[in-house]
Amino acid sequence: MNPFKTALATLLLLLTVSACGGESESDASSGSVSMEGTYLSEKNNGSQMIAIVKNGVIKITLDDESSSSLYWQGTFADSAEQSGSKIVSKADTAALKRSILGSQDKRKVFLYEDDVLEFEMSMMGTTRDVTLGREG
Repeated sequence: MNPFKTALATLLLLLTVSACGGESESDASSGSVSMEGTYLSEKNNGSQMIAIVKNGVIKITLDDESSSSLYWQGTFADSAEQSGSKIVSKADTAALKRSILGSQDKRKVFLYEDDVLEFEMSMMGTTRDVTLGREG
């Protein structure tokens, strides 16, 4: 199967992704948490979304057994790292331009609570809510 067809098949499978959650690791005394880490969707026919949050950057890829395609890469303010936060991420348009499945959004809103990242994913006229749970 050619790389474009593989990426497209992966995307279509991931548009049906359902929720995956984890337990909160918040600091009970301050109520703040670090968002840094890896977040995963549930696997669907061997495909899943993986988000890595590190140093104020959110990077999301669409992965299957044989490929990985960038869907989102963007920065966010450090002040967003609090449970129950709405995070606005500014797109790294240069990185997204190089990806066939890269989002065309200039910004993306994420909700972060209890080790779960949620966002809307729009592609080819279809919008889905995506939920990724913290790995571990």
